[in-house]
Order: sequence, then structure tokens, then C-alpha cells
Amino acid sequence: AIAQNLEEESTAVRAAVRTLLKSVKFATVDCLRTAIAALLLDFNRNTDDGVEIMIVLRHVGHRHAHFVAVLVDELLRLDRRFDPKEPSVDDSYYVCVLIVVLAAAAVLPRIVPLLPP
Repeated sequence: AIAQNLEEESTAVRAAVRTLLKSVKFATVDCLRTAIAALLLDFNRNTDDGVEIMIVLRHVGHRHAHFVAVLVDELLRLDRRFDPKEPSVDDSYYVCVLIVVLAAAAVLPRIVPLLPP
């Protein structure tokens, strides 16, 4: 419900929601998944806020490393049956997701072996 406020036209409201998302501790993997999805939509919708959104994604990954570990395959769109093709660094979705995953890996090194070679 809070993440829905990222759709507000008011930059002040969106900034306040992002500040909140940086500091909360999510209770479940689903809560984290929802927050990341909302931030990714926010990134696509409000490109001028891109740097701020990436900072929030870094905080979210750092604070929820154990949950991110569960979501690595989903976030990076990995199918372990096939060799992964690395997306372009021009793909903003990929860059944003990497920020989350690498911030989590800095806290929880067991994420690193989950990453594609």
C-alpha cells in the first residue's frame, strides 16, 4: 500500500515514500519483492529521480540481504537450465536489479556463487 504512493505526481510525496522504503525492515520476501517492483516502475516512470531511486535500491538490498538471496534467480531472470546471456548494461532494469543484488552480496557473501559466471 505504501509503495502505491510512488505513483503520486508530487515529487515531495515520492521522495518521502523513498525515504521510508530506505529505512524500513520488510517482514517477508513478498514484501521485498513488491517494494522492488514498485521502485523499478518508479524508475521507469520518473527518470529524473533515477539516481535517488538507485540509492533506495542499494539500501533495500543492503538491509534485506537474506531475502535478496532467495530472489536472485527471479530478479536476474535466470533459468539455471540454460547458460545465461548477460543483459546489456544499457538495460535500466538490469542495472537497478544489480544494485540490489550486489548491495546484498556485500553483506551476505554467499550470494556471490548464485550469480552467473
